[in-house]
Amino acid sequence: MNLNVEKLSVELNGRKIIDDLSFSVSEGDIMVILGKNGAGKTVTLKAISGLINDYTGAVELFDPDTERSVSRPDELRERCAYVFQKGGLFDSMSVLDNVIFGLLRMGNDRNCAEKKGVSALDRVGLRGNEDKLPSQLSGGMQKRVGLARAMCMDRDIMIFDDPTAGLDPVLTDSMGDFIMESHAMGGGVFLLTTHDMRLVKRIARRVMLIYNGRAVFEGDAAEFFNGDNPYARQFLDGAIDGPIDLY
Repeated sequence: MNLNVEKLSVELNGRKIIDDLSFSVSEGDIMVILGKNGAGKTVTLKAISGLINDYTGAVELFDPDTERSVSRPDELRERCAYVFQKGGLFDSMSVLDNVIFGLLRMGNDRNCAEKKGVSALDRVGLRGNEDKLPSQLSGGMQKRVGLARAMCMDRDIMIFDDPTAGLDPVLTDSMGDFIMESHAMGGGVFLLTTHDMRLVKRIARRVMLIYNGRAVFEGDAAEFFNGDNPYARQFLDGAIDGPIDLY
């Protein structure tokens, strides 16, 4: 599967958040989307995953083997698994019920869904917590429940919205391990946003830097870190002077 985004523009409350954004991500790629706060990273992810449908341009998931594609927001939602920044868990449901929620909505048999859910929890190091409520878990554990839920869905696009926000360095490395393991097992298209450059260096194959709703860098991760793009250099150095303003 290949993801193609063409001239995507999103306006919210009279303000253009994304402005004519175009890029492609191939099967097996891991792309990290970077930008300062408010740059439009999460809005981009939500448009791709069909959670936002009021946009212009096109988002297409194309299968080169069958030469078929899907582009409607409802179709894209069925092909995406989304790991929310704060977990996105249902407070009144147990950990296991949170993990298998999507599987049951898809019509899977509960016994089969529970086996998949327990296996996913085992893979993220949370076996034995099936009957707990989200409030009984730490923030890092809740993020891993969200990852387990996404892993169960076996979707063509895996989306992670700042998966290591608020985690200590050890948990950040652990989350990176889980993402890489999930990628190795399932392939597909992986999209992430993060502010953690250490994580980007570790897992990214491609990087896109957004500024004022547009891509000011889009390419190989090594080029982003070692090239001479002025936006990339300022972003990496955290410099005051440069083409990116502070406000």
